[in-house]
Amino acid sequence: MALLQQGENKEAADIRDSLLNGYPDDQQAALLASVSDARLNNLEADTVRLEILVEKIPNGSSASEPWPPPTWSAAKKKKP
Repeated sequence: MALLQQGENKEAADIRDSLLNGYPDDQQAALLASVSDARLNNLEADTVRLEILVEKIPNGSSASEPWPPPTWSAAKKKKP
């Protein structure tokens, strides 16, 4: 978040991409990427990713459940 506060949007986007590519199964990485997308004004990808997270988290997602779900690719394709 410090990069975004300093106006380092390109670097923040690179780190967001690294999180999504390096930790594709990690829900916390997806949440951090969503927050970054919101701050980068990439609201469509942010919204899709958060909707997917909300669907999984309230019921206590299981490690045996597939992550990311098939609709995840829609959020990843909407990068600035």
